[in-house]
Amino acid sequence: MISVVLVGVAALLAGYGGDGGSKDVTTAEIVLGVGLTLLGTVAKALTSVTEEHIMKMDDPAPPLLATGMIGFWGTVLCVVIVFPLAYWSPGDDHGSYEEPCYMQHLGN
Repeated sequence: MISVVLVGVAALLAGYGGDGGSKDVTTAEIVLGVGLTLLGTVAKALTSVTEEHIMKMDDPAPPLLATGMIGFWGTVLCVVIVFPLAYWSPGDDHGSYEEPCYMQHLGN
């Protein structure tokens, strides 16, 4: 709980800081940032609880299987949810926030 309060206070202080080089941040952007931080914290907590439950069942899953499941579902969620959202969001990368097809060519 203390970390959530620290993130909120840091967002407020950083948004209205006067170092001259940073852009002004609106209250809506601060609320969005804190909300996304909270969402990420809840997702990580659910992941940890689920992993612990899988490892402590009456017939526990082998550690390598649990690790493989985490990697598999993480990849599926990125490809099905994160990449399309990044592509449809406006940005500087050919008109979108991130272009997955162009990103693939960067690795070659």
